[in-house]
Amino acid sequence: MNTIKSHIIPFQLIKGTFMVLALKSSGALCTLAINLIISNKFGASTLGTYQLILTLLIVFGILGRLGLDTYSVKFIPSSKGNPSLQTGFILRALVLSISATILLSILTNVFAYEISEWLFSSDSFILIKGLSLVLVPYVVFTLISEFFKAFEQVALFAFFRNAMLPLLVLLFLLVSISYSDIQASPVYILYTAIICVFIMTGLFFWRFLQRSGFSISEAKLLQSSRSILNAAYPMLFVSSSIFLLNYLDYYFISIFLTEAEVGRYAACVQLSMLLSFLLNATNSYISPQLSFDYIKSNYRQLKEGFWNALKLNISIAIPLFTLMAVKPSFFLGLFGEEFIQSNTTLILVSGGFLINALCGPVGTFMNMTDSQRQFMRITIIAVLTNLGLNICLIPVMGINGAAIATLISTSIWNVAGFIHLKFFKKMI
Repeated sequence: MNTIKSHIIPFQLIKGTFMVLALKSSGALCTLAINLIISNKFGASTLGTYQLILTLLIVFGILGRLGLDTYSVKFIPSSKGNPSLQTGFILRALVLSISATILLSILTNVFAYEISEWLFSSDSFILIKGLSLVLVPYVVFTLISEFFKAFEQVALFAFFRNAMLPLLVLLFLLVSISYSDIQASPVYILYTAIICVFIMTGLFFWRFLQRSGFSISEAKLLQSSRSILNAAYPMLFVSSSIFLLNYLDYYFISIFLTEAEVGRYAACVQLSMLLSFLLNATNSYISPQLSFDYIKSNYRQLKEGFWNALKLNISIAIPLFTLMAVKPSFFLGLFGEEFIQSNTTLILVSGGFLINALCGPVGTFMNMTDSQRQFMRITIIAVLTNLGLNICLIPVMGINGAAIATLISTSIWNVAGFIHLKFFKKMI
């Protein structure tokens, strides 16, 4: 099993970040290709339905993981050298998460009709029923992916968490559209891919534990389920808040506007996410290191890690934003002519992602350095701001109103987090 080094060398940061970035980028390119195929072959309305189903899946995934995905990245490095304790935590986290997800699955199945009527203009009752069946596999494979990251297996983490699912969806979609007699709904293709990734992730993780000398029979855990959940719940709130900031817009657009507008807004978000790829890759690579350095009081290494990550983000984010701001029609035109009218939306949304990149890994830093409760409060304020702005602006300004809400609320949590770390905790 790999050990966590006592400091981050800039070359190691660059190498590790770009390894994760390559895998994340491959997943993002597959996602972009999926959206292009759906938009061109099925239309903006189908793309909107697909995005709403994907949004529901991510929501239930966050709730089902109970914040244990983020907490595992903090706990497992802190118990380095104690495999029985790590194994005990993994088993307890899986049991807690699966139990919560089964409950969510039952509720989703029971209220499938109400959810369909609430979110979709078309009859999507069967799609919601199908969603309830894949919730447990989805939550388990995403949680296991975080375990890989906690053990510094960042390549496996990025592959299973970011690349494998969109890759399989793309392959299945291409097969489907190539044979008209078996052409399937993109949503059902997504469900099939989730089952496949769940099986593969479980097999790989089991093999990893065996090869690393872990034994289930020797597993032990000093913490109770209550204490684990108490430590993890702020991270659940943070994950939920960040998700809401990224996806609450879809919900209000679906209420006030049409599914076609959801599709156009989704295209702008997908393009803008390019600005955060390097930041997300950096976060994935440095988070176990941050936890370890904080426990060992290696504050100099913490500070160096933050600023090195920030410099990497700036080097990529600013040129990409400039390119999108100068040629928005070119990027949106990839999705089809009906998307070009959203130029202003793309610039506004990408502005929010730019600010996220320029403030550096503030969220990861706060979660790994015992500031998760302060971060929770900051993100809740940002969510409430986003909620109010969406309600006020979307009916008047359409998807541009949603973009403004994203820009302002994203700025709030990033700038506030940076100020907390810089001037109150004095760690960066």
